[in-house]
Amino acid sequence: MAVRGVLLSLGVVVWLGASACASEPAAVATPDAFSTVNERARQQYDQGLALYQAGRYRDAWEAFHQAQLLSPSADPRIAEMLERSAAELTPTATPVIETTPQPTVLSPTSVPTVLPTANATPLLRAPPTPTAVPALAAPPPPTPRPAAPVPPPAPAPVPTPAPRPTPGPPAPRPPTAGTLVIDGGPSAAAVSPRSGILYVADRTGAIWSIDGAPPTLRRPLIVNGEPVGLAVDDDNNRLLVALRSPPTLLALDASTGLTLAAVGLPSDPGDLRVDLGLGRAYVLLPAQSALGVIDVRSFTLALTIDSLDEVTGMALDSETSAVYLTQLNGVLSILDTTSGQVRQRLKLSDAGLSGVAASGGRAFAINSPGRELFVVDPATSAVDRVPLSDPPAAVAVSGNVVHVLEPSASATVRLDPASGAELSRAQLGSGTVAPDSLAPEDRFLRARLIALQDGAIAVIDARSGHVALVPPL
Repeated sequence: MAVRGVLLSLGVVVWLGASACASEPAAVATPDAFSTVNERARQQYDQGLALYQAGRYRDAWEAFHQAQLLSPSADPRIAEMLERSAAELTPTATPVIETTPQPTVLSPTSVPTVLPTANATPLLRAPPTPTAVPALAAPPPPTPRPAAPVPPPAPAPVPTPAPRPTPGPPAPRPPTAGTLVIDGGPSAAAVSPRSGILYVADRTGAIWSIDGAPPTLRRPLIVNGEPVGLAVDDDNNRLLVALRSPPTLLALDASTGLTLAAVGLPSDPGDLRVDLGLGRAYVLLPAQSALGVIDVRSFTLALTIDSLDEVTGMALDSETSAVYLTQLNGVLSILDTTSGQVRQRLKLSDAGLSGVAASGGRAFAINSPGRELFVVDPATSAVDRVPLSDPPAAVAVSGNVVHVLEPSASATVRLDPASGAELSRAQLGSGTVAPDSLAPEDRFLRARLIALQDGAIAVIDARSGHVALVPPL
């Protein structure tokens, strides 16, 4: 039974992008992203120390948090200062000691003593003997006057009741995500456009399917390796799976789990997108700073695109034949899927660009430490910046709505891409999403958003082990 009938209405991730520009802009020089991010992390740490010493503990905690996000590896100094700043922000109760008032006791020496003095005039005299005063005769009482007539009371005014407003329909309650736990840690997901079934792969090699009302985990398919990318090929009833250890791209029978085809990859993959119209799969190869292009009809490696340092997110627009790649140094690279050439490189921000989605000829990129969403029109190179209330960890788009995951708020936020206004938010359960990290060893484990049918979305997080299903508003 498909998920479409319940709050888990599921749908396909539509990764749309922008059409090719009429003229190709000048290439942006790509600096060493790792050293740039490391320097940013050090600057944030130093700034946090200065703020902490100045007693600005809230600002210091924010600076240390940004340093932790940008640090290429776990830094115990940052963790220690985060704990110390948080401790300063935690109020400490001061006990109130109740005391019982005690009576004042005067010592005998504190009582004044009157000493007799010779020929002293006594301080107290006897009162004089009172003299009788003759009583006076009381005057006769006055003759009372007749009482004046009392006017009848005026009628009290009757107030006109004010019109009462007609109550409108109650405001809709914000949606709440339903949550499933997968002990193996969900690391990749994809949805079938035809059946609405959501497939979720975990790090142990199990590929689960979720459908029904209430949502149910079906018996998994098993692969040998750690999945990090997943795609559905409904026309051929296949699942395409990108695996680490060993680095491989597999084609599985979606019903039986039988391996139909396989091709080895040059190094461990980081993510996967598939253009079934072109018959090509695009696989991130982080260790090589490259993107591998696989012909999924012959299952051969067609080409490798190099010089793609520190890629943090990927989106595919099959209608305009474009692949979007966010890089940690703040650059958005746009590739032509047919030629494999880079069309544009746009510098969007400082270090911290961390994810991308696409729809309607536009790309939507996020910067986690900068708390920013960028709306990009590649045709005109126009970029609109939308500030966010919390650091974003993932982004997805469905129809005319952009979805942003904010782990620190334990929520997903729906935004209007035209104005940047917040439309609504859905609360996630505590611990559903782990704190975000842009360290190289954590990037393929970061939380992800998957757009489903009718505006619903799914959240997966390999580190927390949760799958959250957010219904449409």
